[in-house]
Amino acid sequence: MFVKEHFAGVKKENLGSTHRDVMAILSKMYREQKEMSAGGSIVECVREESQDDIEVLGSMSTLDLK
Repeated sequence: MFVKEHFAGVKKENLGSTHRDVMAILSKMYREQKEMSAGGSIVECVREESQDDIEVLGSMSTLDLK
């Protein structure tokens, strides 16, 4: 369900990205959302998202897929 709801938007925001790159971004988004619902810190997620945006703009290969 998560992928179905977010795939088009992520693909649109990352024009030229491969299917694999889009799926990696969706995977990270899903994990972050899951952590937030389990009591994660909003500040930590915003900080990580900002860093990820910088990495995505620089090179798709720098995504942290932990």
